[in-house]
Amino acid sequence: MTRKGLFSIILALTGVGFGGCVTEESHTANAPQLPARAAPALPVGHGTALQFRGLVIITDQVANEILNLSNMSDSKTTPHILVDPLVNETHFNVNTQMLLGRMRVMLNSKAKNKVRFIDRAMIRHVETQFADIPNVSHESSAASNYHPESIVLESKLIEANIGTRFEFSLHKSSSKEVLWKGSYELSPDFFDLPDYR
Repeated sequence: MTRKGLFSIILALTGVGFGGCVTEESHTANAPQLPARAAPALPVGHGTALQFRGLVIITDQVANEILNLSNMSDSKTTPHILVDPLVNETHFNVNTQMLLGRMRVMLNSKAKNKVRFIDRAMIRHVETQFADIPNVSHESSAASNYHPESIVLESKLIEANIGTRFEFSLHKSSSKEVLWKGSYELSPDFFDLPDYR
């Protein structure tokens, strides 16, 4: 094919493309303009930001108070705290697993590796990794040195006459010695949203 023939094909294709664009623009220009729809206004107290902010405030306080405990600050290694499943003793329908997961992530974010908050799924994952190691003696020594369950953080949602509260208790799993307790009031807005349901 000659250069003149190739140039003619390119020019023809370009003309088709421009023609299509012009036709489309003319249809758009002649179409009736619909009024822009305003986004629906959400009532105050609704929206994930408020609920998220409430949980951040609570987890920041919990992490700070736990980090200030002598058992934690004097530890030579990073303490591991097992976060027990959340207990819901309120009439609100709460997705406790999702709420606990977010709470654990926020606690770890605030603790900045000075303390590690873990759950039972993470323990199972570590145990599985140890089980995959072919050297049995190494497996037993590694497993015996890994004691994430020695300190447990329990959390409850409680409903009382004074309102709804988040209650926390930190204790040793073996002796049940209580290391710390904390109680935090929740506003009704915390349960307004479908985020944790």
